[in-house]
Amino acid sequence: NWNFSLLDCRSLTTVKITGKGNMTNICDEAFKGCTSLTSVSIPSTVTSMGKSAFQGCSSLKDFSVPYSVTSIGQYAFRGCSSLTNFNIPNLNKIEDSTFEGCTSMQWVLCNSPMTSVGNSAFARCSKLTSTVNMIGSNTTMGSSVFKDCKSLKNITLPETMTSLPSETFTGCTSLSSISLPLGLTSIGSNAFDGCSSLEK
Repeated sequence: NWNFSLLDCRSLTTVKITGKGNMTNICDEAFKGCTSLTSVSIPSTVTSMGKSAFQGCSSLKDFSVPYSVTSIGQYAFRGCSSLTNFNIPNLNKIEDSTFEGCTSMQWVLCNSPMTSVGNSAFARCSKLTSTVNMIGSNTTMGSSVFKDCKSLKNITLPETMTSLPSETFTGCTSLSSISLPLGLTSIGSNAFDGCSSLEK
């Protein structure tokens, strides 16, 4: 396992981890604060990435998640402001603030819907326009998931959703329309606060 950290190695630009040794885990804060890191290659033996593993890697652009990865920790990519998109091939859960502050990320592609999306998972992703296949009939959502996603124009919520958490779409100034599920029984506080383009 990757059991040591390169925390705040601010001159590090590229990392290539080979499959030798059958490494299965990238530890907490492994690359946190590596602000010059632009590219990371991870072998298909890796199954999990720890909390804050790449937090604050503000130059990281090129990142591919192997199908083998089934777990990504809280804050893992928080503040990765150069990351433009993300493909999630085999995860079923997104933790709290995993992608918070990824201000260049435009879309997220999931192979299948998540079972849960944590608090502030995509908060402040100001260029995010699309989340493909992420929310399904059995997906539970935390609060502030899309807070301040200023480019999000529309989103589909499953008909089985019964509760919309607080601040889900706060500050989504481009959100123009949304269809609320028939089974919805409660809307949390400030769920649509600041949605100045919402018409329908």
